[in-house]
Amino acid sequence: ALTGCGPALLAGVTSAGVASQQERGAVSAASDIEINTRLDAALLRADARKYAGLSTDVSEGRVTLFGALNDPVDAVRAEAIAWSVPGVSSVSNEIETTGARSAAHILKDVRTANTARLQLLNNTSLGSVNYSITVINDTLHLTGIAESTEELQQVTTLLRNVNGVERVVSHALLVDDPRRRTTAAPEA
Repeated sequence: ALTGCGPALLAGVTSAGVASQQERGAVSAASDIEINTRLDAALLRADARKYAGLSTDVSEGRVTLFGALNDPVDAVRAEAIAWSVPGVSSVSNEIETTGARSAAHILKDVRTANTARLQLLNNTSLGSVNYSITVINDTLHLTGIAESTEELQQVTTLLRNVNGVERVVSHALLVDDPRRRTTAAPEA
C-alpha cells in the first residue's frame, strides 16, 4: 500500500536536505513550497488551460511569475491571483504578452535552463543551491539569495555566457537586503 509513497518521501527528504543548505533556511523554504503549491493550484482553478504554461518561483514569500500569454489582461489577472495567496509579500510579474510560445521554443528554453543550472552547479565556488533559474523566450530569470555583490556578478556573468541565453534578468537579493523576511509559514 505504501509503494507509491517512495518517490514522494525521497523528494521530501531531498528537498529538506537542500533547504537546510540554502541561505533562506528550512522553515522559509517549507513556507515557500506551501505558497508555491497554493499559487499553482489557484492559477489552475482560475483557468487551467490558460495558466498551465506559467512558471512560478517563491523565495521568502516573494513571488515571481514567468511565462507567455496572449492577452495582457490575463497577465494582470495572474498577478492578482498571486496576491490572493496567503503568505505572499510581493509579486514580480515577468509574464510576457507577446503570444504563446511554440512547443519547440519551450523545449529550447527548458534545455537552456538545464544547461545554465548545470553550469552553475559545476562552479563549486558559487552557492548554486541559493538560486533558481527560469528561461522564457531566451531570457534567463535568476531568483534567489546572493552572499555578496561579487558573487551575484559572478553568477550573472557565468549565466550570460550560456548558449541560448540572450539576456539575464536578476531578481536575486543580497543576503542582507532589507526586503528579505524570515516569518513563519503562511496562514491556513
